[in-house]
Amino acid sequence: MPRRQSKPTDTSPADDVTAVRLGQNLRPQPGTKAERQWLKKERRQLRRDLREKGINSPVDFETIARDLGLVLDGGRKARRLIYLRLWLTRLLSQLGMRTLILAATTMLSGLFVLSSITETAGSFTINLTADMLRAGFILSENADFTREESRLFSSEIEQVSNITLEDISADVDLVDGPHNGNNYLAYTFYIRNTGTETASYAYFINKDSDTMDVGRATWLMLFEDGRQIIYASASADGDPEELYGFRVAPFGEQAFAYTSHYYKEGDRYGLITVPFVDDKTVLQGLVENVAVGETHKYTVVIWIEGHDPDCTNELFGGYAKFSMDFENVSDEETASIFDGVYRKEYEEYASEFGPAPDFNPGTETSPAA
Repeated sequence: MPRRQSKPTDTSPADDVTAVRLGQNLRPQPGTKAERQWLKKERRQLRRDLREKGINSPVDFETIARDLGLVLDGGRKARRLIYLRLWLTRLLSQLGMRTLILAATTMLSGLFVLSSITETAGSFTINLTADMLRAGFILSENADFTREESRLFSSEIEQVSNITLEDISADVDLVDGPHNGNNYLAYTFYIRNTGTETASYAYFINKDSDTMDVGRATWLMLFEDGRQIIYASASADGDPEELYGFRVAPFGEQAFAYTSHYYKEGDRYGLITVPFVDDKTVLQGLVENVAVGETHKYTVVIWIEGHDPDCTNELFGGYAKFSMDFENVSDEETASIFDGVYRKEYEEYASEFGPAPDFNPGTETSPAA
């Protein structure tokens, strides 16, 4: 994938970035869809250029973007951020506090609420269908299956704000059960075949509903038996969302297919996400021929990605509800499913961005004694 190289700096970082941006392509007709897509693309590149210069503040980004005319809302977001910073500074000074905790006033049961400031969240659910139960599959929050379940719920999370991938704990896949972090939801669980026959299953993570289009800025990382893939809604031009500027490749050692999802330019690393399957389905997968007693481990991490171009003021007060469902797959269905019905995102991804990673449902773990 061709990527623009950043220019060397001779003056201040902000001045240099501004000089680079003045050489941008001709702007499409104002007020058109083409202009909005162009603006989003230019803003993404500006964000990368600024991060390379060590400028990470959202206020600085919006201010420079406004000066360059790269605004989607007439510059209102930049003004709001500046006013918010001044207001918080004055308030914290008056209260004598380092941190202002915004407590939510209501608990929304069954909803994972995401907001670019703070809201209250309910639970992310994991479900087994009746066919899965009849086949003998069970869920548990622990590898020893001391407590067997047919449905699991994440613990509630409060004070949700936008973060970035580097803010997620490096050991997020090593803690069992619900273990939410600062502004992200994390849940680790296990599934086991306790039936009498080998069986296959498909899984889906669905966006059940959202408001304010929050789902477009929501990112999800799924670990399957220790290997992760990061998913995000496709960008305005249909390409996978990217992040660039990491000193190390975050969660690179656990990547399902490192060369397909990570790259290095200069001394910095970049990440390429896998696009959501569609507006309702985040991801889908297939695990074939699960033997009796075989166990598989999953960790789901969900957050609002602050560097996503769709993470704007329009997200205030919004929420998104997600769930993960497991369905039994018969032998007759398995062939067509494996041909791409459930792993379609890899085929589409590979056709444009590189070789498709070989699908490996994960390493078998030994049943508990």
